[in-house]
Amino acid sequence: MIFSTSEPHTVENMKVAAFFAGIAGFELGLERAGHETVMFCEIDPCARAVLEHHFDLPIASDIRRVRALPRGTELVTAGFPCQDLSQVGSTNGIRGPKSGVVSNLVRLLRNNDVPHVLIENVPFMLHLHQGRAIEYLTKRLESLGYKWAYRVVDARAFGIPQRRERVFLLASKQYDPWRVLFEHSYPQIIESISLALLVGSIGQREREGSVGLLIQSPPSRAVHRLVFRLPRQYGCRMGA
Repeated sequence: MIFSTSEPHTVENMKVAAFFAGIAGFELGLERAGHETVMFCEIDPCARAVLEHHFDLPIASDIRRVRALPRGTELVTAGFPCQDLSQVGSTNGIRGPKSGVVSNLVRLLRNNDVPHVLIENVPFMLHLHQGRAIEYLTKRLESLGYKWAYRVVDARAFGIPQRRERVFLLASKQYDPWRVLFEHSYPQIIESISLALLVGSIGQREREGSVGLLIQSPPSRAVHRLVFRLPRQYGCRMGA
């Protein structure tokens, strides 16, 4: 299950609206977990042809023209374009002509009440322009009432013989995303935080090659930021 936490509630059988869908990698995994895709949005004609062949669902071609989501949508997925955020791309940043299209996702979330959002992109966006891309996304999610957490995940951890790291940003109005992304790593992370407290590293800014942990208060209260040095494998920041 995508949401399976120590809390008494488990989210099952969600209706999923998929943006920047490609050939439905996100959605195949979600369907195997018991969720139902109700629409796609994909601008590439070849990828759209694959979707049309395998799915009998509405397929929008351009997110900029989408105004409403299907009734009952509970999760929006978005692996938005990485060309302006990739280390081997243009590095124009989150407002670049390609990656900047994610602003239309924010517009849809503002105009449609969706409980959960799952966003994916390249990990270099955490460092490009001092992390402005992740700041852009999380600030806008907070303004819409979402709690959020993100984690860098490497494909090698799932038995695939390829190093392919991606950032997965999960936001929810109903549940704590931290428990979804970090539940199984919770003891190790707490141990790392405790060590950071002991060595007095609170308040240090991230340095080149290090990974930070960002803790936030709920959007309704003032934001408090504490940065810790953590082991490389966690690659995480979170909001609660």
